[in-house]
Amino acid sequence: MGGIVDQSFNTGMLLERNKMAMFNESTRREFLVQLGGLGVLLAQPQLAFGQQPLPTRMIPGTDESLPVIGLGSSKPVLEIPTEGTEPVAAVIRMLLEHGGRLVDTSPRTPDIDAEFGRVLAEPDIRDGIFLATKINTPSEETGIQQLEQTERLFGRRTIDLVQVESLRGLQSHWPKLQEMKDSGTARYIGVTVSSYRNFDRLEAFMKTGSPDFVHVNYSVIETRAEERILPLA
Repeated sequence: MGGIVDQSFNTGMLLERNKMAMFNESTRREFLVQLGGLGVLLAQPQLAFGQQPLPTRMIPGTDESLPVIGLGSSKPVLEIPTEGTEPVAAVIRMLLEHGGRLVDTSPRTPDIDAEFGRVLAEPDIRDGIFLATKINTPSEETGIQQLEQTERLFGRRTIDLVQVESLRGLQSHWPKLQEMKDSGTARYIGVTVSSYRNFDRLEAFMKTGSPDFVHVNYSVIETRAEERILPLA
């Protein structure tokens, strides 16, 4: 199993299949303390950003690691400000400057994706980020169109991570994602959920579908994933 990216806190947490099954109360307390410290740093980044590298997690079965903090499900990714793309580029540059890499996106209108694609093409951004995107429709045909739009407007022949959002149309989309991984147009594939109400379906799929990444709601106020999902990761 690959990564679990927390939507509520906009952090990327890569959970190793062979280690995180032993996730215990001590680890949880330690993690919550770290999150508390992160809140201070986000409020006053000059205190510590840059003093030490961000923690990373290995992607199981690979020699690649990712920082545990990423950017996603937020306005800099989902919208383009009225003043143009420079604020978006500035946020991503700050992420990169402080050791982050993961930028998680979702299909939007073509004009927004085109603007965002121009940001991603900037030389100091293009090769530094780990780009994740999603299919967010139950329709197989529309899902293919979304992927084609992402590849075209983001200028990416290979996308780092492609996910089925909220398990919509999972049975239709998963064979396509497997084809993308086999052909090299997607490096990793996965699924997302944003509610514990989908945990039954997610658990069943994790046991049979072998996703590289799982994107799940997990935070200090949403802890149900640690009882059911983390032990499977």
